Amino acid sequence: MSATPDQHPRIAAPLTVPYEKVHPFYMLLFFDDEEPGRHFLQSDGHFLYCVLFSSSMDLVIVDEHNMVLAPWLAVPVQAVLHLDYHSDMYAMDVPLRNGGSDATYARKVSCAEFICPAVHYGGIASVAHVLLHEARVDMYTDLHTREQDDGLYWASPCLGFSWRVPTAYRTGLDTLTIDATYILDIDLDAFMCMEESDYDPPSALPDSATQRIGQMRGILSELPEPQLVTIAQSAHSGVFTPAAHVGMLQERVVAVLRELYGDALHECA
Repeated sequence: MSATPDQHPRIAAPLTVPYEKVHPFYMLLFFDDEEPGRHFLQSDGHFLYCVLFSSSMDLVIVDEHNMVLAPWLAVPVQAVLHLDYHSDMYAMDVPLRNGGSDATYARKVSCAEFICPAVHYGGIASVAHVLLHEARVDMYTDLHTREQDDGLYWASPCLGFSWRVPTAYRTGLDTLTIDATYILDIDLDAFMCMEESDYDPPSALPDSATQRIGQMRGILSELPEPQLVTIAQSAHSGVFTPAAHVGMLQERVVAVLRELYGDALHECA
């Protein structure tokens, strides 16, 4: 049976908008700085993230990737499966938390370095970065961080200075395994990114995007179910996911997730 808003543990106040007036698959919500931790329906056309009410698994969709840090910190897991055109593993100017809500802290961290504070404050020990455009996986294991002055840095072996990306070993898509509880994190630019050298804005999804979504399905079908799924649209900056294709990409990715995790993901009643 699907959860209703007043039954869901992360919803502090009942929703007043009928379900049929909201997307049938997920609810658009946002944090209010005046009341940290409370969730509300969006009202201004901009949202920080949305939640799929589920009996066992939440799907959280954000606009900017750093905002996944808030739901990540609420889920005790050991690993992250990270499908992204970029590693997001830098630690150049990461502020310490110093109080406040998870959402407020997430806003202070950039989209290139939110994984470092997730390791530090969330206890994540490993990250598998899947680069679909290169058909490889970069495995970051035994991750550690350190506090210095007013910042957060990697303490793990790094490529150069401690603010750089930690060292990783590379493997193929067909050899990826995960033996720990994990978060599935998907950036839509993993399928179509404006930074690609041969990028040419098409009117429809290119064959390469469709192929990469198929690769994702093949990878996930061989792995255990995640504890949480997060999707970053990454379109607002204008340099990552093409804004005109976010809807098509998200629809197809979510369709794959529903196919794979049908018993865990439930639509709102």
